[in-house]
Amino acid sequence: MEQKIIRMLLVEDEPPVARSVARLVVEASEGRFRITQVERLAEALQRLVTDPFDVLLLDLSLPDSSGLLTLMRVHAQARSLPIVILTGLDDQSTALDAVREGAQDYVLKGQLDGRMLVRTLHYAIERKRLERETLEVSEREQQRIGQDLHDGPCQHMMGVVFMLDALRQKLVARSPADASQVDEIARLLNEGITQMRDVARTLYPVDLHGGGLIPALRQLGETTEKLLQVKCQLNHDRAVRISDPVVSHQLYRITQEAISNAVRHGQATHISVALEADGDKITLQIKDDGSGFRRSAGRNRGMGLNIMTYRAQIIGATLDIRPAADRGTTVTCLFRKSHSLKSEKKS
Repeated sequence: MEQKIIRMLLVEDEPPVARSVARLVVEASEGRFRITQVERLAEALQRLVTDPFDVLLLDLSLPDSSGLLTLMRVHAQARSLPIVILTGLDDQSTALDAVREGAQDYVLKGQLDGRMLVRTLHYAIERKRLERETLEVSEREQQRIGQDLHDGPCQHMMGVVFMLDALRQKLVARSPADASQVDEIARLLNEGITQMRDVARTLYPVDLHGGGLIPALRQLGETTEKLLQVKCQLNHDRAVRISDPVVSHQLYRITQEAISNAVRHGQATHISVALEADGDKITLQIKDDGSGFRRSAGRNRGMGLNIMTYRAQIIGATLDIRPAADRGTTVTCLFRKSHSLKSEKKS
């Protein structure tokens, strides 16, 4: 069986390094890599618009960009592309930061080995694929649980409510006191059904497929207030239009996770969600009045924050989490619709 050709974009401004990398990869892979090399970030971003690639080997220090900003700009352009950082011995800390911010791995220019480099590139591609599949499985499982709650226990309890109503009607004439007690049981059971449906709707935000993101966020706010006893307010710009269901879904999940963190970890009592549009730029911001986000927690961030960051990367958005000016935490997700449209056309 013929092995697939892997299309790699090499972004490196030092010709000797670029030539060495290309030679090592071609020799170690027996020609299974097709390499395109550019020297500037602007050229790379343009290539990412016009050409499909399987993996990106990226030097963070370029003539027109440096440091983590280079990675952020690439992420904004190519949300699903696996990235390996090409770095010098004196800049490993930045490379590690880049991995924490979403790059799959890094290699050192001074210690290049063909087989190791090819293995790293293959690993980056596979890791990105597994990350995507893991998130998709998690989403499907949440939706399945939500549907099961709605279609199973909720429907079962509704049947019990109908039976109680029939029993109440029989008892009205013979024992009004017992009929009243049955009526109270039915009322409590209906409250339980409402609460379970709210939980199911949170797990399976069907409004994303029907009414769009804003109705789904409004429903999320109402469910938060009912279940968690926390004030949750939504403010949105009428100009916001998001037609991509993937983008809507990820923005919804980021909001959901931010609200959960604010209540569970910050003990917030008031949360505001704002969705604003400025041209093709959309800003989602979640603020709370809780105890605040502790940066001293360091780089060992919780799974929730890592998942929020990854969700933002999927849609080519940037995510910023920081303490609010007075108290609490502000989560800001900045997304450009044009990046999503370019990525969708390619895929």
